[in-house]
Amino acid sequence: MTAPGLFISFEGIDGAGKSTHIEALADALRARGRAVLCTREPGGTPLAEQLRELVLRQPMQALTEALLMFAARREHVARVITPALAAGQVVLCDRFADATFAYQGGGRGLDWRMLQTLERMALDGHGLMADLAQKPDAHEGCDAAKCAAILQGDPVASLRLEDAPKGGFADVVKWASGVFARQGGKAVSPTLGEVLLDARAVKNSLGHGGANGAKKIAFAAVRNVIERGAMVQRRLGADEDSFYFAAPVDISGQDNIVTVLVHRDVNTHRMYLHSVILKKFLLGKAVSSADAQASKRSGGDSPRRTSQEGIRSVLHDLLNVKPAAPQDCPQDSDATQAVAPASLVQPHLTLWFDLPPQTAAARLTGVRLPDRFEAQPAAFFEAVRAAYARRMRDAPARIVRIDASQTREAVWDAVWSAVQKHMEQCA
Repeated sequence: MTAPGLFISFEGIDGAGKSTHIEALADALRARGRAVLCTREPGGTPLAEQLRELVLRQPMQALTEALLMFAARREHVARVITPALAAGQVVLCDRFADATFAYQGGGRGLDWRMLQTLERMALDGHGLMADLAQKPDAHEGCDAAKCAAILQGDPVASLRLEDAPKGGFADVVKWASGVFARQGGKAVSPTLGEVLLDARAVKNSLGHGGANGAKKIAFAAVRNVIERGAMVQRRLGADEDSFYFAAPVDISGQDNIVTVLVHRDVNTHRMYLHSVILKKFLLGKAVSSADAQASKRSGGDSPRRTSQEGIRSVLHDLLNVKPAAPQDCPQDSDATQAVAPASLVQPHLTLWFDLPPQTAAARLTGVRLPDRFEAQPAAFFEAVRAAYARRMRDAPARIVRIDASQTREAVWDAVWSAVQKHMEQCA
């Protein structure tokens, strides 16, 4: 059985000895049979490393620093930390979110509540786990409830089969492209921004499985699905990310669920009309061959013809979610409070290497050229230290202070003791 993942962050100013003890702890854990991933912030992914260089070397405003730090952190967590934890690894990270509160909050003086809002936006554990599992949030909590409410709600469009183009590929492309042009050539997703709607999107959609009458007419609902539908699945890739939007659409009196796939690369967002499935088939656990033929005659795709088993399963689950009580799902106006602190991606254990700034500066003298932060005056680091202390008061069960002014052996003893205690408590 795979051991559960363990996330440990190391905090403190430069010169406190974090790097040395990260390496020592990694060796000790590997000697005990654990898989260990050592990483750092800002950094950990190619994009985050580029942002690191900007933050450390380029002059910028304090808010810009904070925004770049959380952008890098989101990428780092989604692409590196969360998958490693799911695989049962121990993740040792040189700094994490506490550092932003210490450096940008304490050192730069940014508003603490604003940083908490950015933290919630970047480290919403529900969304990150959805990225990892390639499914919507576990069928509990506000996000899943909102998705279910959309799929179980009123149609976002009402269409008629007889209005679908009667010809072949070229006729459908011409007709759907005209629809998109009249709609402005784009959809604006609340979460992704602009998504291109053009002839290429139509051709790509038809190139993946063709189209019956329901799929042809469903092109007229694509914009509404993207703008008003639920994002039911996310997949993060090395070069391209995928997002599945779904919404109910009435087609000649039949309730269908239309799903649109949006691909995001470094340049743009492009869509594919993924599937059109009768809602009654998604609600059921199985589809008989007779039902499948009936679906085909009505114009909708049966689940057997859907290209992604995972999407069908997700839609089935969400359509069967019981509606949540109104108080369980905050309204959009309360978006900054929608994610409870318990849902944030945070280290299981944080080791704060506390060291007087003067001692740290003496250790670094002549070792390397200082970056933008290391070049700050002592008063800056006193404010950083105070902010770390504030974070520890806010999370005493997670953050352990390590007196980094001790000998290396004494510091290591304190580190290993804290880690062992945490692992014993979680055993």
